[in-house]
Amino acid sequence: MENIGTKLLNECVLNDIKICAGVNLHLPIVAQPFYSYMLSGKKTIESRFSINKCSPYLKVKDKDIMFIKDSGKPVTAYSIIENVKFFSKDNDLNLDILKQKYSKEICAFDDVFWEDRIEKKYVSLMWITKPITIPPFNIDKKDKLGWIDYNLKYPNVVILISGKIGSGKTYWAEKISKMFNCKRNSFSDYLKLLCLKQNLEINRLNLQKVGQTVIHNNFEDFMEYTILNNFINDNILVVDGLRHKKCIDYFKNIVRKVIHINVNTSEEFRKNNIILRDGQYCVSQEKFETERQSEELINDCDYTISEKTNECDLYNFINNAIKYKTNNLQMNIFEK
Repeated sequence: MENIGTKLLNECVLNDIKICAGVNLHLPIVAQPFYSYMLSGKKTIESRFSINKCSPYLKVKDKDIMFIKDSGKPVTAYSIIENVKFFSKDNDLNLDILKQKYSKEICAFDDVFWEDRIEKKYVSLMWITKPITIPPFNIDKKDKLGWIDYNLKYPNVVILISGKIGSGKTYWAEKISKMFNCKRNSFSDYLKLLCLKQNLEINRLNLQKVGQTVIHNNFEDFMEYTILNNFINDNILVVDGLRHKKCIDYFKNIVRKVIHINVNTSEEFRKNNIILRDGQYCVSQEKFETERQSEELINDCDYTISEKTNECDLYNFINNAIKYKTNNLQMNIFEK
């Protein structure tokens, strides 16, 4: 399920769909003929009826983003939910009234539609904008759920991993994400999407160039994508590839707890790592603004990792930091 959430979030970036915390992503399977009615703009209310309290009942709100998928086919469009109403048999559900008031907008023109739903106890009505078509994309969906929700919200704890190029940030980020069973994001994930969007080859040079542009021109969208792409553990998120002080400040303003870990390995270690990864070491890679600012982050971290770092010590530090650290007070009580 996490992969589908990330896929939908990626498509938001590729199709310039604005995302922010509190706006949720939804993926309904819309059968024919309602799928065609919806895409044409004829169907302006999406309706769901159920016996149990299941999605989208009480899980949808206005301004949410709804991707649209026909059964067995790719996702081809999205719509914005403008208004919602929920009904239940414990409260005010009356199918005859719903039929009278909303049949046209639902495109439920025959009595069979309503007769098939006479035993349902919960109803969700969602007013939607006319769908906007997008390049089709497939979803690896193997379950039979007719509606999936993905909540976009900030985690309680963000563990930031900074360091110079080739220092081992990804290695340690993956270690930490396994330690705490949480998702690992990289700042480069967003940059790779932008390279795809601009038809650029995904390589180190292009990522650095796009990264410089993003920091100056598209910073907020960049940060929101990185922090909201978290569908495994909504409490803790690991983010690696940190190179700017302003990124730390952004996280501290919106997340309850930020733990900054700097990977500070030797020049020899880094050069060997770069050669092993890229096939060669190029001095020009370290001259980009994004790389120059990495050095400034060493004095701003809560914990420093070197080649000699003990994993148990690192785990104990992070575990204690999750319990006790605040964003306004650096944890000097812990030895770096």
